[in-house]
Amino acid sequence: MLVVVHLTICIVMLILCTSTVGFSLRQPRFDTIPMFRHRESNGFIRSNNEMRMTDDVNERESPNLGLICRPSDFGLKSIGMPRVMKPGTSKEWLVWFHGRTIEQSKEDLVNLSTGNVYFCVSKDGISDWTLQEDNPVLQPGKTTGDWWWFDSEHVGIGDVVNPGISAQSKFIAQQGVFLAYFFGGNGDKVTVDIDQNDGTQKQTKEIKGVKMEIGVAVSQDGAHWSKVEGEGAYSSILEVGGPEEFDNQFVGWPHVMEDEEAPASKRFRMYYHTYNPTLKKFIIGLALSKDGVRWVKVGPVFDGGGPGSFDEMGASRRFVLKTEEGHYKMWYEGVSKDGIHSIGLALSTDGIKWQRSGDEPIFKGRSECEQAWDSGGVGSPHLVWMDSKKKWRLYYVGTKKKSDFNAELESGLGVAESDDEQGLNFSRMPFVSTPNSGIKKSWSV
Repeated sequence: MLVVVHLTICIVMLILCTSTVGFSLRQPRFDTIPMFRHRESNGFIRSNNEMRMTDDVNERESPNLGLICRPSDFGLKSIGMPRVMKPGTSKEWLVWFHGRTIEQSKEDLVNLSTGNVYFCVSKDGISDWTLQEDNPVLQPGKTTGDWWWFDSEHVGIGDVVNPGISAQSKFIAQQGVFLAYFFGGNGDKVTVDIDQNDGTQKQTKEIKGVKMEIGVAVSQDGAHWSKVEGEGAYSSILEVGGPEEFDNQFVGWPHVMEDEEAPASKRFRMYYHTYNPTLKKFIIGLALSKDGVRWVKVGPVFDGGGPGSFDEMGASRRFVLKTEEGHYKMWYEGVSKDGIHSIGLALSTDGIKWQRSGDEPIFKGRSECEQAWDSGGVGSPHLVWMDSKKKWRLYYVGTKKKSDFNAELESGLGVAESDDEQGLNFSRMPFVSTPNSGIKKSWSV
């Protein structure tokens, strides 16, 4: 099946680097929303490696400040979306991310960091990320013979959660189930117009995997997954919208949260994003579910700021939480008119009507240091509350500033720590890890 859609280079280039409702209700100022207080059931196991942090000036000026790993550390062409879970019964930190192999990068796929999903463990969440056996843990449908699935060409990780007991019972009788919300694209071809940087005539190219949808997989150990066949035409649990809907291009990068205090029909919230070529904006949408599998779309909920803002081109990948006071916080990846990615913070009293916390990003690329691994931009925020420090740890994706238009984009995964309990300011951790790409064979939960 050949689908021909003519998109502008704006759409393509913004996707390569990696909503719209007007609300009349007055939104609260940030300082009126109480500080987040996190209830933690698992104790934090502090590693001696964390004590390697130093205030040495030279280290803080290092181009590798905050860098955890690069794609090449795992034999990959690109890497993205770190999703990290603190120690539980496994006694180790669990890490998932997606990446594209060198072989996949040669295919006519949309130029993202998606391809397969990988699983690591770490003793402290920062150092010695160790690949588990049977990696990659999630692969495109065609790899397993499911050519007709929505993810036949490439997959990416959106979120991994431990649902409550009532939700677990729908999948398995025992406790300890993990749900992975992933996304992927199929083999439908899309024709895109590509502008030439030298001003010459546009070129066209056919690529696959642009039409992305969302699925879910279940696991007992976080390493071995079974995809759940959804109700979508191609087995997804969330499909693209109709021709006139805001999310008719793709739906992807899901972030899922469970609220046991919410009505049964709204127990699960899924925040995802899309791109609207009419508005020329990335838009975050919301869907609700009672079981984490069957979803009902609410609609667009957030699309960044206005002209001249750091998020003028919209908001994309994000991390959302609900505070004990019942308010919501969203750390999100904003995109500027020039295609620069940075991380902002938005606030809400109901998780639907959002207000930006300010006109500036709370975390951005180190543009002042051209050799910095994340000088070009930052995004894909994932936060972990460090109970022993009363601070947030921020995992993110960084890209290096390109030397010229045709230069290859360099990326990596990094880590920073908040200077406060509210997650308003972050400092890169002066700690450079050496991932262990060898296979660990004795791990189990």
